[in-house]
Amino acid sequence: MQTIEQLLAAHPFYLDMKPEYLAELAACAQLKVFKANQKLATVDQSADAFYVIRSGRVAIELETPPRGRITLQTLSTGEVIGWSWLFPPYRWEFDVRAIDTVHTVALDGKCLRGKCNQNLEMGWDLMQRFSRIMAARIKATRLQILDVYRAGA
Repeated sequence: MQTIEQLLAAHPFYLDMKPEYLAELAACAQLKVFKANQKLATVDQSADAFYVIRSGRVAIELETPPRGRITLQTLSTGEVIGWSWLFPPYRWEFDVRAIDTVHTVALDGKCLRGKCNQNLEMGWDLMQRFSRIMAARIKATRLQILDVYRAGA
């Protein structure tokens, strides 16, 4: 059985992260499993964690009045869910739902914010990693919106 630190070290998001940072992050983590259709996050609820997907798939969803629920993006093994824990007021911006059974490492946002404030170099490393994810998600959402716009035209 691998430790959480070993699981994080093997995950693409943490590629080349310093071992001492991984140890700090692992201290804020726990293993968590979500069943199919179970929500990992609900829009406007407290964003107190982010999730590293070890296996399974999730849908990032948004409720739109004219169309109902739409899937903005589907994420799977090797990806990370959630950056709302980084920014006040720490509320989820989207719903996240398990498509099938999802195994994750859940990292506590409050614990991580404290550790990042104590170790600014580690915080900077983590912020750079999340910035790449945010940029990719914004691009994917933009493309999704363009597809919705074209379909409605």
